[in-house]
Amino acid sequence: VNKTVEKLLAAAKKLAGDGGDTADKEKITTALKKAAYGGAGTDRVPKLLGAGSNRQAHCGTANSAGASATISVAATIACLCSSGSGDAGSNTGCYTAATETQAAWNTGTDIADWEAIKTKCRTEAPTVKSATAETLKELTRALTALIYEPKGTNGNIGYIGNPASGSAAGNCDGNHAAGATACATFTSAANTIALPAWIGELEKAATAAEHYEQRAQEQATAEAMIEALNETLAAALHITTLPKEATTGATEAAAKQISTSKLKQQEAEKECNTKGEDKQHECDKLKPQGCVFNPKGDEGKKCTLSEEGKIAAEKEAEKPTEGAKPEVNCSSHTTKETCEAVPGTPPTGKANVCGWIEDKCKDSSILVNKQFTLMVSAFVALLF
Repeated sequence: VNKTVEKLLAAAKKLAGDGGDTADKEKITTALKKAAYGGAGTDRVPKLLGAGSNRQAHCGTANSAGASATISVAATIACLCSSGSGDAGSNTGCYTAATETQAAWNTGTDIADWEAIKTKCRTEAPTVKSATAETLKELTRALTALIYEPKGTNGNIGYIGNPASGSAAGNCDGNHAAGATACATFTSAANTIALPAWIGELEKAATAAEHYEQRAQEQATAEAMIEALNETLAAALHITTLPKEATTGATEAAAKQISTSKLKQQEAEKECNTKGEDKQHECDKLKPQGCVFNPKGDEGKKCTLSEEGKIAAEKEAEKPTEGAKPEVNCSSHTTKETCEAVPGTPPTGKANVCGWIEDKCKDSSILVNKQFTLMVSAFVALLF
């Protein structure tokens, strides 16, 4: 009982947590704001944070990255979507209606038409997903692949948007007539990619989301553990009040139950390891079987059996296989002699199929299976 109480307190402490889950949520939010707005991510309206006084300087050329586009997603969108003067006017590259003109391209200038850009993103882009670790990783991979994808007639890399063609290709000044068009450049030299800072912030957000999800899983496991430990204490206290006859053979029955449970868990663990192939997407397919992906796991064991899967294996091992046959009615016998003479295979640890318990004839397996099963299953959860 003392050991169970100790484990109960440990599980309760884990459930209470150390505030790490809140810290991870703050990290996710901060990283996403930095990616979107640049800087500390605290501006309500994004600004051009890079050095320069014209669109090319902030959006990039064939040989240099955009000073502001590399800092924030908002500036990158401005380079792709904002209209300009003259031949750079009436930009419909992002939306069906032309965006407002970004008249000034000086450092510190607000990005024009930002509220309209956000609104149109919500209506024309796919439904926004929740910021799970996998969603953020998928988004980061897709944007990185887009930057590496060859574009324009010259097959240039390091762009989002269309670098177009001709002598002005890659100069992102929005001048359609000169062949430059609206684009954003992420290069340190011609065809030499330098990924933008906001890609790094998206990666940080994905890592924080992964930690948050792991903590949530640990807390869910702690809740299940506390519930099992509470039941263990109740069963342990109840078992001390049972007559000696009812407890005979209990140790042997518990040992057999633990052995069976361990075997079931080993089989389930092996199936997770084998079918999961150390791959996140393969392991996710096995979630209904209780498998979960642990990127920090050993080689060949990254797809492992979750705590819920272990509990399911324990329950499978709990199913009774012995006792009175369905057609045997122990309660029909009214004397101790006829009760103990009922033919059949007694359950483990019992001398007879039926037993004279509390002046009544009862199935001998009742106490073993019903009163010990809960305690044994809880102990198994602690041992493995």
